[in-house]
Amino acid sequence: MSTIRNWLNIHSSIAMLMVCGLSGTCAAGEPINPQHIAINEVYYLGNIGEDWVELINRGDQPVDISGWRWCARFSYPTITVTDIISGTGNGDLLLEPGEIIALSIALDLNDTSSDLGLYTQSPFAEATNMVDFVQWGTEVDVGRSDVAVDKVIWLELEPDVFDFIPTATNNQTLSWCGNESDGMYLTTSLDLGNTNATQGAANGLLCDLIFSNDFE
Repeated sequence: MSTIRNWLNIHSSIAMLMVCGLSGTCAAGEPINPQHIAINEVYYLGNIGEDWVELINRGDQPVDISGWRWCARFSYPTITVTDIISGTGNGDLLLEPGEIIALSIALDLNDTSSDLGLYTQSPFAEATNMVDFVQWGTEVDVGRSDVAVDKVIWLELEPDVFDFIPTATNNQTLSWCGNESDGMYLTTSLDLGNTNATQGAANGLLCDLIFSNDFE
């Protein structure tokens, strides 16, 4: 297991170097780094207008997510203040450090299998524009898995076979439960799981160290 963890840590370091080198945001006093915004929870088992996504600011500075974009199976809704459902902030899209916000998403996320990418802007094939990414229900690239791999925040386990979280059941949500998760770290299926919803609040799911997709 230590060998695998070391391998994951190396990839996380590569991702951090990529972001710092490309954006110039790692030094004190530099522009705010949007890469610290992470997908924290996803509810995708509803009908149109019922699905939602929760974000969290894991950085130490506020980040404005106004105008950011979702990408799911090549649909690209824009985040607006009217999407806010709940959260721990002031009811705006300026996320303070540690702030959690739940947003409605203007599309019907696939109940069985899909990906979901968070972007600062288009084009969506550019890894530098992607902030975070998750995939559920399939090992196949159904949209932007390759972009997330290029950004070094998602795994391609073997050629054209990608990491994924099993499909949720019983009205559960896909929830983050790991130790590191934002656009500067590699996220794997070990960092996420399916559990009861905690919309707009901290997740209660704890990760079990079990074998999943060849990782422990």
